[in-house]
Amino acid sequence: MIFAVSIPFTQLGQCLEFALSLLIAQSAGYTRAAEKLMLGEPFQAQEALEMGIVARVLPAAELLAFAQAQAAKLVKLPPASIRTTKALMRRARTAHIRDTIAAKNEQFSAMLGGAEAKEAFTAFFEKRKPNFSKFD
Repeated sequence: MIFAVSIPFTQLGQCLEFALSLLIAQSAGYTRAAEKLMLGEPFQAQEALEMGIVARVLPAAELLAFAQAQAAKLVKLPPASIRTTKALMRRARTAHIRDTIAAKNEQFSAMLGGAEAKEAFTAFFEKRKPNFSKFD
């Protein structure tokens, strides 16, 4: 079974929540992130792997065994070393993520009550395509 994911905030007259735009751009690069985030087109696991959004793609039948094997490796390692490594990896971007989340929350809240979002939601409930041509 092949699954696809999309990030359709712009089609809903919204901006992305939290630090999604920052994190995807850091993983995938600005150009690919802009394409996926602005157009909201679906993409599959292999493309997510190529963009650096996921570390590995496995068949569903192998997923649980692989995850359990990786977890078993981690629990055998010194906990302080793992915690410190994770903290150091996250440190550089933590403040930037916090700032981005604050800015996104402010924008998201403002846009949620906006005319474009209302048009997107109304069109969804009326089972029609939204018409954004009346907005600059």
